[in-house]
Amino acid sequence: VTCTPVDSDLLDYLNDLPDQRAELEANKLTLLPYEFMHSLCNLLFELFKNEEDPFNKRVIGLLCIATQSGLRPNELLNLETDCIKHETVDGMPVTKLRYRATKQRRGKGAMLVRTVANQKVVETVSEMLKACNSEDRVFSGGMNERTLNTALRSIIRNNAEGLHCVT
Repeated sequence: VTCTPVDSDLLDYLNDLPDQRAELEANKLTLLPYEFMHSLCNLLFELFKNEEDPFNKRVIGLLCIATQSGLRPNELLNLETDCIKHETVDGMPVTKLRYRATKQRRGKGAMLVRTVANQKVVETVSEMLKACNSEDRVFSGGMNERTLNTALRSIIRNNAEGLHCVT
């Protein structure tokens, strides 16, 4: 494998950090530093709480859910309004987020799966449902993956200083 100078610098840096090196070799490298991700999550939840426009609130809400769940944009956009399920596992209450997984599915197939939902996800979905009226999806019909990407880029650009990132 031929490395460019940037690749060599990155590999040298990762060699000094065994956990990141293992993640890289497993093809699961965490791309965002903790400080940035933590600041971004706080910012998104603050924006969500203060947003009054229903469409924007739902876009920001989906981004909030993404930070907590790791769902892909297509999975976020297909969240149904009844996606929160309260269950009991071994006598303990557990809240799950039900979604259609698209990873490793060929064609248009999707598989219904559930993942544990933390309190932030439950509260976000609950707030988003107030703007859903009689729709069957949490998102608005005018949203797509590009909407989410554009919103996230705009939020980061407009708050770069507070997020301590270079623009």
